[in-house]
Amino acid sequence: MKKILPAFFLVIAVFLAGVSWLLIKEKTALPRLSQFGNTEKEIRLNGNNFLAEIADTPEKRALGLSGRPELCPKCAMLFIFEKPGTVSFWMKDMQFDLDIVWISGNEIIGIAKNVSHERGSTEIVRAPGLVDKVLEINASVSEKLDLKAGDKVEL
Repeated sequence: MKKILPAFFLVIAVFLAGVSWLLIKEKTALPRLSQFGNTEKEIRLNGNNFLAEIADTPEKRALGLSGRPELCPKCAMLFIFEKPGTVSFWMKDMQFDLDIVWISGNEIIGIAKNVSHERGSTEIVRAPGLVDKVLEINASVSEKLDLKAGDKVEL
């Protein structure tokens, strides 16, 4: 009995250490990355979830979705700016059309629908006001989801 008791406490101690390690690991887990190396974040638009790649540096914002053959149906790219401003986008090296959702705070202030990739860098699309975020989604998705100015974006 004397040998069983210390072994029992050792098993309990190992178990508790393992549980503690798992809890700490979960809190300090690295962010989820896309296949392109961008951090990914779940966002919600009108009750619909999207997995958005984050473009939060000048280099990532300049590259955007350029050169990619497609964007999955529930995927997006979220451009985050340090401070609100008047921003403009073009479709340089794009291979598919997009809807561009202009966001101030967590509210949509406008949408550029069905922006053609065929015009490339010859067409510049400007935000209708000051924005701190821009969301790119597949063309026509904003229409299907009935997105409009004033809708909230859950980040």
